[in-house]
Amino acid sequence: NGTDLKKLEEREGYAVQDALETYFGRGKKRKKFSVDFQNTENTNAILSQNDITYSNIDTYTIKQLSEILNVDGIVSGNMDLNILLSEGIPSDFSFIDYLLGDANYGRIGIKVSDGRTGKLLWKYEKEINKKSGRNTTDLIESMMKKATRKFPYDKER
Repeated sequence: NGTDLKKLEEREGYAVQDALETYFGRGKKRKKFSVDFQNTENTNAILSQNDITYSNIDTYTIKQLSEILNVDGIVSGNMDLNILLSEGIPSDFSFIDYLLGDANYGRIGIKVSDGRTGKLLWKYEKEINKKSGRNTTDLIESMMKKATRKFPYDKER
């Protein structure tokens, strides 16, 4: 059912947002990043005050969003799901696929864009499979561990 999938994707979208915030928040405690991240509660509140929702955010440019949010840049993510992740991988998910190890749950991408120019600064994409993690937070963790080796604001680079 199309509307169900939309709802699932929206829920996953927020789960990914939370997981990223957790990831960046922890890094901040360790002084790992050279930039600050606006917390997602504020971000979502400002967006909603401007009538920007999950379903229409794509119609805004990075520049517009940066101005509205009063930030220098935007971390954005996109996720194409073949299966819902935040519940964890269901145990009755095709066992044969599982044994063959090529179960593909979808793709996830994370981008950092410059607010002033709208230019893409950095992007990382990964296929989601059973090795990616048990749930969204897990997935983001393992993905960002690989991805942040190239992350532009990582002090350890």
